[in-house]
Amino acid sequence: ISVYNENFPMPPVPEVKTLGRSAKEGCLKGLYKFAEAPAGKSHTVRLISSGSIMKQVLNAVDLLAEYDVGCEVWSATNIGELNREAQRKERYARLHPMEEPPSFWVKDCLGDFDGVTVFSSDNITQLPQLIEKYIGGSCVLLGTDGFGRSDTREKLRRFFEIDQESITVAALSALARQGKISPEVATGAMEKFGVKYDRPDVTMDDCIEA
Repeated sequence: ISVYNENFPMPPVPEVKTLGRSAKEGCLKGLYKFAEAPAGKSHTVRLISSGSIMKQVLNAVDLLAEYDVGCEVWSATNIGELNREAQRKERYARLHPMEEPPSFWVKDCLGDFDGVTVFSSDNITQLPQLIEKYIGGSCVLLGTDGFGRSDTREKLRRFFEIDQESITVAALSALARQGKISPEVATGAMEKFGVKYDRPDVTMDDCIEA
């Protein structure tokens, strides 16, 4: 169980269904669709998050709309449970080669997709890596990898590139990699939002001598 100390209004339970199941049912299974992508956009990306970073994702939806990109939004409530179910079903398939492989929730929800998915959370990226191989298309994982830091929420989220602007840039960069938009659009967004390549990292920059 993750406990947060950031206060913000909780949105109502979404009415959108996830493979025919309610948001509450999906929540208990570890993943549910929070919002459908709007129609009429030039491109569609899928954004996944959990906890307080979901607010950053929802803000990124508005920023990406400025680039004519629509967003399908998902909430991952229990990555560990998603991975455990996948492992059980894959083991069953491995030991029953004569049978059709059984389905499982994360693959059913996220596997049939060839576009861009950005998964942003305040966990290290090793956590969503547990389910990354079941996510179809191009997947970008954003997390809080690196040396421990103490600062304001805003500065920490920018440093770890999990804020709304960094999520927006990640989506645009991945779309450019897929050849769907010009790379100049992504670099223009980096300049506009102040997302920079250079950042200090005491674990990698040889600034600590043995």
